[in-house]
Amino acid sequence: MKKRLILLMAVLALCSCRNVDYVFPADLVYINQTSHTIRLKIEAQFFPLEAVIEPYGSYVGNYGESWGAPGFTVGDVAEITFDNVYSIEHRYSDNTVYHNVCSLASYESRPMKKTKWGKIYTFHFTEEDYNYAISNQE
Repeated sequence: MKKRLILLMAVLALCSCRNVDYVFPADLVYINQTSHTIRLKIEAQFFPLEAVIEPYGSYVGNYGESWGAPGFTVGDVAEITFDNVYSIEHRYSDNTVYHNVCSLASYESRPMKKTKWGKIYTFHFTEEDYNYAISNQE
């Protein structure tokens, strides 16, 4: 009986010593709550983004496995252009200086229903963002 117990413990120990890769999918959702067309260009190491978001429209990017892992960043530099006229640049290094597209602190976050570890991050462009871009033209 002792030998069976020792053998069972050894088998359980070997089975539990495996590497587990957790999947952290993420969706990035950009909602345009303005009457202006937005061109969004984000420079990122793994998943750069370039999208045009029509007035009152939205864009959803699915970033698959491991992108939404704790500590991930949206991008290093983002260029936001309103109506092909007014541009503003956001940088990850600016952190939360303003409603920053590169900072996850500016996003709403909620869990995905389809997976335990996934997150949906939502960023809302508002008229305030448009006015901020106009006021920061050189």
